[in-house]
Amino acid sequence: MSPRPWYPAKIGAVAAVYFSAAKLGLLAAVAQKVVSSAWPPTGVALATLLLLGVRFWPGIALGAFLLNWTSGVPAAAAAGIAAGNTLEAVTAVLLLRRVADFQPSLAGLRDVLALVTLAALVSPLVSATIGVLSLWTSGMIERAATGHLWFVWWSGDAMGDLLIAPLLLAWAHAPRTRWPPARVAEAGVLLVSLLGLTAALLRPPTGDEYAIFPLIIWAALRFGVLGSATASGIVAALTIWSTVHGQGSFVGSTPTHDLLLLQMYLALLSVTGLVLAAMTTERRQAEQAARESEQRYRTLLENAPEAILVHQDGRWIIANRAALKLLHAARVEQIVGRATLDIVHPDYRAVVRERIEREFATGEPAPLLEQQFVAVDGTVLDVEVVGIPITLAGRQGGQIIVRDITERRQAEQAVREREAEVRRSRERLEALSQRLLKVQENERRLIARELHDQIGQALTAVKLNLESLRSGARGGRGAKAFPLDESVAIVEQLMEAVRSMSLELRPSVLDDLGLAAALRWYADRQGRRAGLAVRVRTQLPTERLASDLETACFRVAQEAITNVARHAGAKRVEVDARAEDGTLDLTVRDDGSGFDVAAVRGGTMAEGSIGLDGMEERVRLLGGDFGIDSQPGTGTTVWARFPLTEP
Repeated sequence: MSPRPWYPAKIGAVAAVYFSAAKLGLLAAVAQKVVSSAWPPTGVALATLLLLGVRFWPGIALGAFLLNWTSGVPAAAAAGIAAGNTLEAVTAVLLLRRVADFQPSLAGLRDVLALVTLAALVSPLVSATIGVLSLWTSGMIERAATGHLWFVWWSGDAMGDLLIAPLLLAWAHAPRTRWPPARVAEAGVLLVSLLGLTAALLRPPTGDEYAIFPLIIWAALRFGVLGSATASGIVAALTIWSTVHGQGSFVGSTPTHDLLLLQMYLALLSVTGLVLAAMTTERRQAEQAARESEQRYRTLLENAPEAILVHQDGRWIIANRAALKLLHAARVEQIVGRATLDIVHPDYRAVVRERIEREFATGEPAPLLEQQFVAVDGTVLDVEVVGIPITLAGRQGGQIIVRDITERRQAEQAVREREAEVRRSRERLEALSQRLLKVQENERRLIARELHDQIGQALTAVKLNLESLRSGARGGRGAKAFPLDESVAIVEQLMEAVRSMSLELRPSVLDDLGLAAALRWYADRQGRRAGLAVRVRTQLPTERLASDLETACFRVAQEAITNVARHAGAKRVEVDARAEDGTLDLTVRDDGSGFDVAAVRGGTMAEGSIGLDGMEERVRLLGGDFGIDSQPGTGTTVWARFPLTEP
């Protein structure tokens, strides 16, 4: 069934409650029959709209109108008073919600202060002003009495907001849990003490009414807003009843003056209890939140995969399971309670002490530090540590996150040793390669010498003999001359082939005349063979360069020119060799078809890059730089730079 049909019934219930509370309030109406010094309906109206919603304002208006109309107030004035009472409650709710973000549970000091100021002090201004004007315009009061009645009206409504509203709100938000027997017994003792002491203080001789405050404080500290509001309500009911009937500490002057003194007393009583209860509740909530936060922190810390330790006052107070495992500890007592620097290697204690002092002074986390810890069993551990300043139980402390890098250090050391071994092996290989090249050149030199000195000389002798036979044959029969001529021609061809092979293996011009002459000789020879226009420019010192340097430079130029002749389809080749600024620079440039250097060096082309690698290896062994600049269709430039001094 929809709740809408019940809305009129609820409005009627609110009106009935308001009307009943107002009838009780009229018992304290001593200044005027509808103006009371203690007006409970104000608190009822405020609590109703806060708990049920502002849409129930018609119930407040209806109850207020019926009360005043049945009390002899003209209908127009009764309507005005009802409007003022309703606007008062609505104004209080809007101010509390929109200005103070009010929580009806009154669990915070901010909520209590908002209730006291915005609801009890400000909103009654609306009702008092409209109500007094309504009575005056209806002729029920004289103009001279408006100021006095306005103050009584305002103070009476304020009492309702301070005493009744907190009581209703506190009971509406009371926890629905069963109290333990000890707490029930304590509440009973407090209630009996409160009733007995209040009754005793209201009997003559009077004047000790403030002796009730310890019980109000007891109620506030032990039972919060609920206890404080209930205790204040009980004391207020008893003292108001006693004062209205001419008894107690607040009787002795006019009834209005007596009720004014009572209002001040009850306001002080209620505000003191509510403020103390709110402060106590906030403190308990803060302590509970701190405990829960610390518990969550400990739970997260304990289950963290990283080793985490917490220190405070120079000692370790927390170590999670990962930290115990890292430090080879079987029990937490082996770490917790020890001095902070005990687990730090002596070589790092001064640094760690300074880091902790800096953390505490600046409040900033300490950066990553690689250091060493000493485990429980004495094992030295390589670790990296990050320090974070924290606060526990209101005191400064520090948290460190530790990661074991012993294995990483060992791996890094192994890598360094391996790299050193590889470097030494590479140096040995380079030395071997250089040695092999030298041996190869020496072998070429020996072969060239043997071909020239022995084979060439032998062939020369054969040629002379054949020529002699040919001369003798000419004196005889002419038929034998032709084979001899053919033999001489064959020997001449053989001698030329041997001479060419000797030059290819090791041109004697390189040893005899130097690099410049060898480059010109080979460029001229290869140019004639391949039909290339080769131009050689050299700018070399007059003294001979080192033999290894001349050989390497010549072989690079030889390989480059040979590659041009074989693959480039070029017409012109330029060879430039010059020594300046401590280096020997060689450049071989052609206007051929060019090629994709990356593809050739990467081995993706059929012929590969063996020749190019050989050139680079020669240059690198002498500590030089080697490069090739080429693109398809743009020609090729091969360059090498050798240091003139040995690397």
